[in-house]
Amino acid sequence: MDGILRFLQWRDFQQHFELRKVSLGTCGRPYGTPCKHEHACIRCPVLQMDPRQKPRLIEIIQNLRDRIREARANG
Repeated sequence: MDGILRFLQWRDFQQHFELRKVSLGTCGRPYGTPCKHEHACIRCPVLQMDPRQKPRLIEIIQNLRDRIREARANG
């Protein structure tokens, strides 16, 4: 039983690091902690940006600016 428990704990630990990979980089939150920004990584202070994703980030920012401008124009 002890071996199974160790296996399950190790699997959970490994899965945590797989879950830390996000579209703009890597999640820096500590192992076993909940996510406060579910599906809003761009707002999270522990997001570790992948420099290769800078064009994507610029695209997201421009899209947000366009949506704000459209919302203001349409009241």
